Amino acid sequence: DLGVSHSPPVPVNPEPEDVEHNGEGRPKLKVSANGTLLLSWTKRTSPNFTGDIRFTRSIDGGASFEPVRTINDDGLFTGHRFDELFLTPSGRLYLTWIDKRDMEAAATAGQAYPGATIYYTVSDDDGATFSANHAVSQNSCECCRIAMAPYGNDEVAIFFRQIYGSDVRDHAMAVLNGEGTTTVLQRATLDDWHINACPHHGPAMSVSMEPGSYDLAWFSGGLLQSGVLYGRHTL
Repeated sequence: DLGVSHSPPVPVNPEPEDVEHNGEGRPKLKVSANGTLLLSWTKRTSPNFTGDIRFTRSIDGGASFEPVRTINDDGLFTGHRFDELFLTPSGRLYLTWIDKRDMEAAATAGQAYPGATIYYTVSDDDGATFSANHAVSQNSCECCRIAMAPYGNDEVAIFFRQIYGSDVRDHAMAVLNGEGTTTVLQRATLDDWHINACPHHGPAMSVSMEPGSYDLAWFSGGLLQSGVLYGRHTL
């Protein structure tokens, strides 16, 4: 009735938890072709930028939700944050996030590790099961949201802030597939922004009308160009 009335609210996670809600990391919702509701969010596990990637779904149109699952499979008390959820035209579900498990491993080995790592997982059964976690790119920025768009019928392209050298924070693009392989990983912007901190400002991306190309928007304080920027990138 055009928003005059609404159904009663239904709890998604019956047990309260500290759900991330900032502009870079809000909960996500997708609806599959058969009406399954798919939800992901970041659960904050401490005030020190740690978290877990959480997921649930409803197969009865939102009347009830399945028990909440943690998707990151390392079992570490570390950063797993800034989840993004994407459903391809073929119905494949991708869930990607920023992960600090590799930083923890480097610290244990006494090695420096700038930033974090992009990880993802895939479901081909409407979120009933997920693949193992797959690493995409080492030394990503640690607090900027990830942009996602379709690549063909069942793969996905992602656009994210990456660390180059010791402190240059520009952007990269990658193509992910259902087999856990990153088929393309390349630099997408060249602004030369030297900043030893996270800008906390992720990019945006959409499919261009030109085949194989993507319209990109991002913010930079770089030496070569700065401000809110637009570009078109062909994979």
